[in-house]
Amino acid sequence: IPELKGLLDFVSVGTNDLSQFFFNLDRYSPETAEQINYWHPSFVLLLEEIAKAAKEAGISAGVCGESAADPEFGIVLAGLGFDSLSVSVSSLSSVRSALTSASLKQAQSLATLAVSAKSAAAAQVIVRSELSRLGLES
Repeated sequence: IPELKGLLDFVSVGTNDLSQFFFNLDRYSPETAEQINYWHPSFVLLLEEIAKAAKEAGISAGVCGESAADPEFGIVLAGLGFDSLSVSVSSLSSVRSALTSASLKQAQSLATLAVSAKSAAAAQVIVRSELSRLGLES
């Protein structure tokens, strides 16, 4: 991303494809698709690095894919530093509601929790629990 400074106005991270390559698994295969989980702390850390590098390069960064359509994960993505989410019309209302319910500081705190979790399941549970504690259930 640093080499793209001045060449691009924005990047859009397609998390469906990126997670498939990151986990080296076929997302269309019934045997492996379940193992691909965008909540995995290592994957969240990769997303954080992309958002940070884009911001440092002055490039707007967005996310599209299933992860962007998840209202809880949408808050995490905002906390990681992404500028926009591209979601289907059917997900728009719930994602917008989630994003407007949390402050940037809360979103950043949730992102930190997701990155520091021990597993995808743990990340999702701890973020959901914190959302509940803050009164921000989606």
